[in-house]
Amino acid sequence: MNRHIFGFILFSLIVGTSAIVYGFFFAPLATIQSVYVFESQPEKRKSCRRERFERIERSEVKATVVQAVLDQNTNQLDMDIFLERINGSNDEVTVWLNFFVKDGAKTRYLTTEKVFLMPEFSIDETSINNLTLSYDWLDDVKSRENLYVVPQTIKGAENYEKFTPSFDEANALPVTVVPSD
Repeated sequence: MNRHIFGFILFSLIVGTSAIVYGFFFAPLATIQSVYVFESQPEKRKSCRRERFERIERSEVKATVVQAVLDQNTNQLDMDIFLERINGSNDEVTVWLNFFVKDGAKTRYLTTEKVFLMPEFSIDETSINNLTLSYDWLDDVKSRENLYVVPQTIKGAENYEKFTPSFDEANALPVTVVPSD
């Protein structure tokens, strides 16, 4: 009689284990339904303060200064500006040249100059423009060693002169100064 009970228990154990294994491997997986929660947006109220920037959109052209040399004898700044067209626009490009002086850890903004270019883009949508510029404020730069230029192309920035740009270390290029004789 003990053998029959032991055989029944062993049979039940084998059938139960195979049912559990079959359930793990061959049972359909339940998919989790995603739940979307829509929150109502609060109304924006008008501020009494004037916003600093009125939504400035990026231009279709990206500018990078490849080389900048300041000759102290002639007080001229020679620059090579590399332009890369992102969208197919053949318009005049306005490049804002932001000049900074960096003394150790302190960076000071000098001025911003606006340059208008009519680039002739090549097949790979790039253009290199050579500029020779002369500004009165360059006389004050002779005593400074670390002059940097950061180019920007901004579309729809009529009031850009009123704002102080920030120094972007990644896009800043040091200006090579040729000393006077």
